[in-house]
Amino acid sequence: MGASLEANGFAVPEAPEEDSAEAVEDESAPVGPSADEEADYLAEQKFAPASIAPTPPADDDAAEKGDLPGMDELVKRVPAAVLTMMDELFRAKFVKVQRVPKRALKR
Repeated sequence: MGASLEANGFAVPEAPEEDSAEAVEDESAPVGPSADEEADYLAEQKFAPASIAPTPPADDDAAEKGDLPGMDELVKRVPAAVLTMMDELFRAKFVKVQRVPKRALKR
């Protein structure tokens, strides 16, 4: 790509060839990674640990068997300030009561 001089002395850039690999159809389109960046990323992914799938709940939590409390009873245990903040920030509402095994909780 060069520039040519017109009769008035101003440089006018040459238009890119339509067939060239450098021609861009839409300048607002995002530019992807280079071939080297893509190769580096794929090499890193080979050695990345596999994602851990969640384990389904098991019935081995015999100590926690029994009836679950009702939704109204559980909501009464949550402080009013927490309920207000949850509603304000997330529009979150409690919808069901469910038992979670101990091994599913972080330690």
